[in-house]
Amino acid sequence: MRADYESGAPTGVSLSDIKGMEQFLLGVKTHTGQVVTPEKARRCSAVLACMRGISEDLSALELPLFKRTNDGDVKAYDHNVYQILNVAPNAVMTPMELREHMLFDMMLQGNFFNLINLDDTGAAESVWPLQAGYVTRRWRELIWTYTDPLTGVSGMFSDAEVWRGQILASNGLDGAGITLLAREAVGLLLAAEEQAARLFSHGVQSDIVLQVEGDGEGVDDAGQKQLREAFMQRHSGSGNAWMPLILSGGLTAKRIGLTAQESQYMEARNFQIADVARAFRYPEVLLGSMGKGSKGSTYASAEQFFESYTKHTLLPWATRIEQTIHRDLLTKKEAAKYYAKHDFSSLLKANETARIANWNAKITGGWAQPAEARQAEGMDRKDGLDYFSKPAGSTGTAGTDPQLPDPTPTDQSGAGELPRRVAGAIIRREHKALIAGKQDAAVFYAGFGAHITDLTGASADAVFAYLEMRRTTADRFTTESQDAATAALIQLCKGQSNG
Repeated sequence: MRADYESGAPTGVSLSDIKGMEQFLLGVKTHTGQVVTPEKARRCSAVLACMRGISEDLSALELPLFKRTNDGDVKAYDHNVYQILNVAPNAVMTPMELREHMLFDMMLQGNFFNLINLDDTGAAESVWPLQAGYVTRRWRELIWTYTDPLTGVSGMFSDAEVWRGQILASNGLDGAGITLLAREAVGLLLAAEEQAARLFSHGVQSDIVLQVEGDGEGVDDAGQKQLREAFMQRHSGSGNAWMPLILSGGLTAKRIGLTAQESQYMEARNFQIADVARAFRYPEVLLGSMGKGSKGSTYASAEQFFESYTKHTLLPWATRIEQTIHRDLLTKKEAAKYYAKHDFSSLLKANETARIANWNAKITGGWAQPAEARQAEGMDRKDGLDYFSKPAGSTGTAGTDPQLPDPTPTDQSGAGELPRRVAGAIIRREHKALIAGKQDAAVFYAGFGAHITDLTGASADAVFAYLEMRRTTADRFTTESQDAATAALIQLCKGQSNG
């Protein structure tokens, strides 16, 4: 702020605006008497739980950078922005730490700022977070000033040098923190927490009065003070909780109020927790608030719950970050080819039975490979699984076998149809035994010759040559390998192999 005053440029808070300066420096006072500042707000347990839940769940997700190509979108592993988002944003931070910082600042301050360091080519090389509470924008300009809170050194940055984002900005540039806008709800919860802390600190019900027999004229001010101090020393504090109350000298204890439970203190706290959760659009069930005023989960399964949580809570935050990456970290030329997208698959992963059924439908439908299923499930790669099955309704057995050449005869007489069908049946048998049945290839091919001989009528030497070719082929069920096997089997059927 000092640099702005020295330059004569007006800022968002004027020195003559006493109330504005008070809010900027000390926070906003609520009707409960609590002063809500970003630092004090995140000390509130419900606010902290909402912020941690959203920031940790979103920051733990992979955020890959994709490149659009004619053959589909692929991950741009070699791009510098991919390295910033998924490997290391700078020399001392991890990607998760940076993204948590961004989300915390956006929730508390309404903005986040990261200083971009460029390499010799003008591309982003690293990013360093700036504390949003110490960043101000020059009036009517896209220039920001950051003042280091420890050294007091200030620096000015243009929009081309900063990766920034905001939420709930009334003017489209300067965001507003959620805790500031919901300050009354946060203030009520802070007041309730303080009241509970004071209850345990003093350990004495404020609705108890000590009464002296008679008119009490025998107890002067000094005696009353001594009696009060002695009582507090003996019974206040959590260490003296539930100590027996022994009265003498004609003293009696009378109750004049209600207990915390009777005054619905706990219900009021639960309601305020739910109110804060609504401000963050955070599921109340994840806060563990299950009192009478709270609403438990009504979803039929955990999968449905996390789908709703992702859609209504995490997705808007993810979209904000993705769009700022597109605007601030990519050049105009790159923006047409690249984009960043959070991978929610780990969060939305269903139970094992549902996942198997889902992958089976994709594979048999012909739009996913078995190799993709193994990779998604964290399994080791196996040869021969990079193929697409025939979709339902296509020629051949649909959805159960590797994609084979079209068995439709290539000549008008139809003479090539039977050998091609025989070849397809043999390869499907191989696939079923080696992939679905997981049999050893050497053992399988050693006993498979008789079956081929029965179907093709070929000589033993010709069949042995085919089996050796298949046994020594690494990727047996790729398109190229299947085409070669089909051609060899058709030759065996026609008796044209030279053995």
